Amino acid sequence: MKKNSFKNFIPTRFNHGNLCFPSNKKTDKVKSVLSNCNLIFFASVGREGSGFMGNLFSETSKCITFHERRPYANGKKLIRSSLSNPYSSQRNNRVKLSKIADDITREKAQTYVESNHMFIKTFGKELLYIYDISFTLVSLRRPLVDTLKSFSDLNWFGEVFSRASNWVYKIDANTPLKRKELILDGHLDEAIGYILSEKLNECNFLNNDRNKRINYIKVNIPPNDKDIQTLKNLIGLDSSNFSLTSHKNT
Repeated sequence: MKKNSFKNFIPTRFNHGNLCFPSNKKTDKVKSVLSNCNLIFFASVGREGSGFMGNLFSETSKCITFHERRPYANGKKLIRSSLSNPYSSQRNNRVKLSKIADDITREKAQTYVESNHMFIKTFGKELLYIYDISFTLVSLRRPLVDTLKSFSDLNWFGEVFSRASNWVYKIDANTPLKRKELILDGHLDEAIGYILSEKLNECNFLNNDRNKRINYIKVNIPPNDKDIQTLKNLIGLDSSNFSLTSHKNT
């Protein structure tokens, strides 16, 4: 057995990555903190470079950056509840936003960046629909064939789905791509269905931005020079000598 595959045998109830104890801030206080910070989140189905993006940003003055910051806001139940229409406030999503407010307050950060691909599936809906706060949403655009190959290599829709179902899902009548009794022939069909569903979820997310809270941009993976400049502008980096680098996926 590969060393990295051992975690797939750990019952998911012990390892959701959601164990977290934020400070006891009231909703109005959390909203005030978030409203006064430059918030940058990402739209990604997973395996589209979110980890790579999370590692691009060095810790610059008054900017804090994470790929997946605990609590991760994942889990089958949370995904199912958050995808419901209309959306209703979820406790785990509120805890996630409260923890972000804690990080911002502690670091006195002017910009908060998190490339967690759970954003539009879970806590992003709380931020948009309930808190009604402005933020930047970076849509990652990796060639779909590469994303699909990554899903296949990790076998997320195969033998390890019982664990991977904490961050991905199989489409049915309750998912953004609403389908009943759809004939799917194998793991690749499941993955394709999920990718299509999440792209539709992103479209729905944007269409529900009635108060125009979202600054929406698209970035290619791997990023080209124009993408890098766009990302630098988002976090206020004007120096031509500064280059975004990552030791991940090089």
